[in-house]
Amino acid sequence: MWPDFIVYDEGEGRAIHFDARSLDEPPQVSVLAAPCWNARMPAWAHDGRERIVARLRASGCIVFEEDGDLTTALSPDGTVRIALHRVEEERRGLWVTLQILDAASGKVLVNETNYRTTTLLRFPRPGVVDVSLTDRTAQRRHFEVDVAARTFRMHPADVDEPLALLPARLGQVDPRPFVAPAPDRPALRRGLAWVCALGSLVLAAGGAWMALTGPSLEDRGIGALGVLFFGACAFSFLRDWPRQRSVVDSDQEARQ
Repeated sequence: MWPDFIVYDEGEGRAIHFDARSLDEPPQVSVLAAPCWNARMPAWAHDGRERIVARLRASGCIVFEEDGDLTTALSPDGTVRIALHRVEEERRGLWVTLQILDAASGKVLVNETNYRTTTLLRFPRPGVVDVSLTDRTAQRRHFEVDVAARTFRMHPADVDEPLALLPARLGQVDPRPFVAPAPDRPALRRGLAWVCALGSLVLAAGGAWMALTGPSLEDRGIGALGVLFFGACAFSFLRDWPRQRSVVDSDQEARQ
């Protein structure tokens, strides 16, 4: 039953059962990080963590150090560091962000999210990490990362590709079609401004005629209000026209 376990035994009843993350060879062993070690380890092991971890690595085990929601590991050759950041969501379950780092420089080379399934890691060759995870398209993906060469391949028979292309292959990039902006039509805008200004002037003139010849005081007052309102509209349209023209002229100069 997974996860299995391995037994670290110093004799004289001093033994610790460590969970094995994978049944593959070499064994992948889960070990508590230093801040959590003493709380869950027997008293005889409190001061012996570095010794125990060193012996596990010397035996060929890959040690995954568990510190709450963060798990870190070092490849057998010491060139690759792995970091797994876990986030548990009530509705969508467990999400794990996988980071693959160059151990020498600390540079993050891969930063991918695994959705709701176990992230499987292997180290088939020096400097190479074999990864299985579920990507954003809910598909199980398998790929190899060559840390030294900064390349990856999705299948053993594939050619190596630059790591910069990996996010797109794993569904992390959502390409959107380019939508060209609507063409600007300054001549149409100027023409509409003139039409609106002319219509406002006609209505203002009708208001003036009504203000002068209206049969009642109320009619003449309405006419006067019409003159003020439609006159202001005509002024607004005519005021904006020189600005629109200057904008068009500047655009044409820029194109030239």
